[in-house]
Amino acid sequence: VLILTAPGDRAGSVRLTTPGGRSRTIDVEAGHTVQAYVTDTVKSPNSPWSFVVTSTGDGPVHAVRTLLLHGAHGALLTTEPLTSLPLPIALPQVRQEPRLAVR
Repeated sequence: VLILTAPGDRAGSVRLTTPGGRSRTIDVEAGHTVQAYVTDTVKSPNSPWSFVVTSTGDGPVHAVRTLLLHGAHGALLTTEPLTSLPLPIALPQVRQEPRLAVR
């Protein structure tokens, strides 16, 4: 479950995208919280269960991922905040240097 909140007076929306190319847009009204069940979008036999959440609306959207499993001793519940992907690192151009392979 993905819990999304659009604080304040502006509505927001997010796009949920999986590595396999599946996507879904979730709208959140201003000042409201919604629960988005993302298992059907994320679950795929050919790709991992990871996903990227991208803000696509005018207002800010706060999000948290909730996981619930039923274990032998009862319900197991955890929440985890969404984290940003690291920024790309600029690397220098690759060039051939045959002398490095011979010593």
